[in-house]
Amino acid sequence: MVGTFDATTHTMTLYVNGQYSGTGTNPTPWNATGPTTIGIADTNTYAPDNPASGAVSDVRTYPYALTAQQVNTLYTS
Repeated sequence: MVGTFDATTHTMTLYVNGQYSGTGTNPTPWNATGPTTIGIADTNTYAPDNPASGAVSDVRTYPYALTAQQVNTLYTS
């Protein structure tokens, strides 16, 4: 699963198994000032809760929105 956000177009895109799955827009993104958190919710209580059941692995972040080709290349490699 790969999610991208293009700050120029405010477009979020979801890919599953390297294939396009859907797109949405968010015209009012927030300014994230804290650390990236994967697999757990943070409900502004400064005490993360609601952990995901199962495992989260091979997480990567990029400072730009990946293209469909880049997502497919990651999936097939």
